[in-house]
Order: sequence, then C-alpha cells, then structure tokens
Amino acid sequence: SELLVEELSDDDVFYDVGAHVGYYSVIAANICSRGMVYSFEMAPGLASSIRDHIRLNGFENMKVVNSAVSDTTGNLVSFSPNNGGEPSTNAISDRGEVYLITLALSDAEAFEDPTFIKIDVEGNERAVLEGLFSREKAGNLRKILVEIHPNKLSESDKRYMETTLENEGFDIEIIDHRSGQYENQRISDIEKNCMVYCKR
Repeated sequence: SELLVEELSDDDVFYDVGAHVGYYSVIAANICSRGMVYSFEMAPGLASSIRDHIRLNGFENMKVVNSAVSDTTGNLVSFSPNNGGEPSTNAISDRGEVYLITLALSDAEAFEDPTFIKIDVEGNERAVLEGLFSREKAGNLRKILVEIHPNKLSESDKRYMETTLENEGFDIEIIDHRSGQYENQRISDIEKNCMVYCKR
C-alpha cells in the first residue's frame, strides 16, 4: 500500500488485475485524479463490491471489468467463487461453478493504455503478462507490481516472466510482501510468495 501511494501519479492509468473487493483500486482512484482506474475482477460478487465502492465514494475515474484476464481473448474458463471460504484466493480451474470469457489486456481497446499495473491472479501471472505484451498495448506502461505465487508456477513460468520483463526494459525488485523488505534474488529463484516491482 505504501509503495503504491508513493509511486502512483495523479495522471496514471492504473489497471488493478485481480482487484478482489477493490482495496488497491480505491487507493489509486483517490490519487489518479487526472487519470483512470480499471478494476479487473472475475468474481461477480467481488465485482459488485467494487461497484459499491465506486458509488459510495462518488468516483468518476474508476470502472469495473468483470472478466478473467489471461493470455488470449474469448476462451471460456471456470472458477469456484469461494475456494475454501477464502474469496481472495479465487483461481481459474477446470471444474469451477462460474464461467467467464477471458480477456487479454492487449485487446482491452475500449480502455486507455495503462501506465501502471498491479497483478494478483493466484498463479495466472504468466498468462496475464503474455496477454499484455502480445501487442503494443504496453507502450506507455512504466510500472508493474505483481504478486508471484511460486507454488502455482512452473520453473518455466518464472523464467518466462523474468526474461520477458527484462527484455521489455524493466528493472526488477523483489519485495517480501509480509515484511516489506527488498530481497536480493531473481524471479526464477523465488520460493515463497513475493511482490515483484518492475519499473522502466
């Protein structure tokens, strides 16, 4: 939260991918007074909560996108909304009860191009990045904050993310998301949940 407040500018276009109830989206909407916030959340109930936040705060610079963000647009995927009673751990699965169509961020043509993206998608991080960098949608993108879930990623996934971000010109910092301390390691070496902050 502190990093987001420090790094966001009033003219940023912020994509909150895996927005949950919209906590980070609300922080961003208060800061991005001349920009825009797009909250991507696949769970209909959580997306409804975000809409409540927009209404209660009177935000005109925040929109909800009830889609499953992935590497391609138009695939049918499913998930279980509560996943053991923890709605913050919603993840795409093969046997879920709710079905949605996927959206690649590069195809989000109705929205302004992002300058800052936060990603928390419970193991689908690689697919989100693949969908983001497949076209020129990321040309204005300066900052990415992504939570890495190594127990849900293959070694190939982690190497892909590391190589792609480096090739796109990002400097990468690893942050222990519990202590907030920066760690001297690479994405390919991560063994526990961490925040990865990328800047160019």
